[in-house]
Amino acid sequence: DGMARSPARWNILAQQVPLMRRELRDGAIAMDKWDAYPAARQRLLDGIAERRTPNPVVLSGDVHVALAATIRRRPEEASSPPVATEFTATSVTSEGDGAEMTRGGEEVLRRNPDIALFHARRGYCVAEATAQRMTTEFVALPFVTREGAPRETAARMVVEAGRPEVVRT
Repeated sequence: DGMARSPARWNILAQQVPLMRRELRDGAIAMDKWDAYPAARQRLLDGIAERRTPNPVVLSGDVHVALAATIRRRPEEASSPPVATEFTATSVTSEGDGAEMTRGGEEVLRRNPDIALFHARRGYCVAEATAQRMTTEFVALPFVTREGAPRETAARMVVEAGRPEVVRT
């Protein structure tokens, strides 16, 4: 209800864990993410859709990879209309240097067509919102196990106001 009454151009739902549907290897799901609570997620997405919440964007983390996704009203149905977008930040301080892609990441992208970005290097996100769009830059470091890593832009993703679908620029 608060998001629906908000006069803001962008309605940000900042939280710890991904809201997006993520089917992992062999159809498994992560039990500590929203995938393990489909009824609760469905109530939230129905509320966003029914109240016509303007420009809902979820900002999340806790999966040690960078993700960007379109969230559908019925996440398991490819024909369901998009209702929100999500940008998931990785962590600079997680163990190891990470990789641009992993075998598990290829599987996540194959099983989840609404996920537009999977990037497993360490890093962070920087988001900028204007009246027309929200742009999220996924910043990555090629290594964190030693000093001196240069900052790199791994991806730049955009969501246009009024169009809850994430696009890579």
